[in-house]
Amino acid sequence: MSDEGPSHDELRRRLDRLASHAPEPASGRDATVSRARRRARIGMAAVSAGVVAFSIAAVVAVGAIRDLDRGGRPIGPAPTGTVEPAPSDSAPPAVRAEGQIAYWSDRSPPGGQAHLMVIEANGGASGDVGDLSISTSRLSWSPDAQQLVFDHGTGSGAGQLEVIAAGGGTPSPIFSVEDPQSPDWSPTGELVVFHTDSGAMFTVPASGGTSGTPIRRYGPRSFLEGLDPTWSPDGDRIAFVDDRSGDVGVVRVAGTSEPEYLEVDGRAESLDWGTGGLVVSVFQRGAGASLFRIDPNGETAPEALPDPDGEEFDPSLSPDGRFVAFTSNVGDQSDVYVMEIATGKVERLTNDARFDFSPAWRPAS
Repeated sequence: MSDEGPSHDELRRRLDRLASHAPEPASGRDATVSRARRRARIGMAAVSAGVVAFSIAAVVAVGAIRDLDRGGRPIGPAPTGTVEPAPSDSAPPAVRAEGQIAYWSDRSPPGGQAHLMVIEANGGASGDVGDLSISTSRLSWSPDAQQLVFDHGTGSGAGQLEVIAAGGGTPSPIFSVEDPQSPDWSPTGELVVFHTDSGAMFTVPASGGTSGTPIRRYGPRSFLEGLDPTWSPDGDRIAFVDDRSGDVGVVRVAGTSEPEYLEVDGRAESLDWGTGGLVVSVFQRGAGASLFRIDPNGETAPEALPDPDGEEFDPSLSPDGRFVAFTSNVGDQSDVYVMEIATGKVERLTNDARFDFSPAWRPAS
C-alpha cells in the first residue's frame, strides 16, 4: 500500500473478497459487509482529511519560506495593545510656557529710554511695541489683553497714568497725580489701583477720571499706606507691601477695614496675586531677593520657591498659575526669566545688554 492509502478500486476488491468468505446465514454475511463498508468509509474520510491537512501544511510551509526569503520575519496580523517606550536617562525637556509677556527694556543703566516689548513666554520671537522714552515701573494688562497701563513721570514730582494699545500707538493719559507708581488693572476692567510716592494707595477709573478713591482703613482721613498694590483674582481685595515692616498686607477694597498682615522671613519687595495665591519677592539679609509663594488667607506658612542664580524681582504669575515670570540680575545684566513653579525649571527669555524688567503676563483671552 502506498503512503497515500488504498485507492477506491482496491477497497472494492477487498469488499468482494470479504463477501465471498462471509459466514452463513445471509444475515451474518450482510452484517459483515456493512461493518466492512463503514470501515471503508471511515478510512476514505481519514485519507481525504490527511490529504487536505498535508496540502494546508505545505501551503503554510511554502509561505513561511517565501516570507523568510523576503526578510526573515513571517507575515501575520499586526500586534495589538500599547507599546511602552523604553526608559530614558536623558534630561526632561526645557520648560515651555504659553502666552505672551510684556516688559520694559531700557538702556543700561536705566535712564528713561524705555522700549515696551512683548515676547512669547515659550522663548519665541519678541516685538517692539514702541519707544516711549520715559521713566516707568510696573506694567499691567487690561483683562481683555487689548491695552496696557503704566506710570509716566513727567518731572518735578509730577506724573500720570497712561494707557497704550497692545499693538502700539500713542499713549493716552487716564489720570494725573504726583508721582503715580505701580499701577495694576482690576480683573473686572473697571479700575486701576496704584500708589503715590508718599505711599498712599488709590483706585481710579480705567476709562479716565479727575479724582481717585483712596484705599482707607478706619475713618475718613485714615489713608492706608502701601507699595506695589495688586488685585486678588476676584477683584475684591488687594495685597500690598507695608513699607515700614516689609510685611505683606491684604485689605478689602470696598468700604473701610483694617488690613490683615502676613509676615515674611525678610522684607517684601514686590508681589503679584494670581491663580494659586501670592508670589512675593522677599529680600533677606545676606541672601538677596528670592521668590516665595504666600497664602493670602494666612492659613499656611510661606513656601520658598526654587532659587536660581541671581536675585529675583518683579514676579508675574501666568494665567493658569503654573509659571511665574520675573526679573533677575545674573552677573551685570538684568533680564526676564520664566520658572515652572512645580519643578523649578527656569528659562531665560531675554539676554542682551539692555536693562529688562517689570514682566507682565498677558491674560488668557
